[in-house]
Amino acid sequence: ELVAVYTTADRLPEAELWARLAEALLARTGYPPARRAALALNVGWLRLRLGQNDSARALLREAVDRFRQAYGAQAPDVLPPMQALCQLEDGADRIGCFEQALSFAKVALGPRHPEVASILNNTAAFLLDNPDGVPRACASLEEARDILARAAEPGSVVLLSTLSNL
Repeated sequence: ELVAVYTTADRLPEAELWARLAEALLARTGYPPARRAALALNVGWLRLRLGQNDSARALLREAVDRFRQAYGAQAPDVLPPMQALCQLEDGADRIGCFEQALSFAKVALGPRHPEVASILNNTAAFLLDNPDGVPRACASLEEARDILARAAEPGSVVLLSTLSNL
């Protein structure tokens, strides 16, 4: 968890230190799959922030596999590394990846879950990079807005971002 905290705070050298310490601790405990998955996810995000895309991709794929091993193929814990992997894709592959994550989220969490809205919002952001994607982006944002109107706090970041993108 401290790897994620320091990565989010943009204190990347400290995040690297905590990643090494967490790895050593996991080695002593026999690498429990769920803990190993969480570390792979957090270090994957760190590597993504550092621009080490190949390392990030390998760690995020490991996180997906280990979360599935620990909790099952349809476990919601699989979703964060799936979405992070989407950020490493380009063009149509990125959109396809987000659409796959969206389908997974609708099954794992339910079609009206706020995380579904977040994925719709992320997908729309990339669709807006291409003029041909604007109609699909608008449809995604409208769906996200409808979900968030029922589920989110009025000032939530995701809701405000969705409204801003619309």
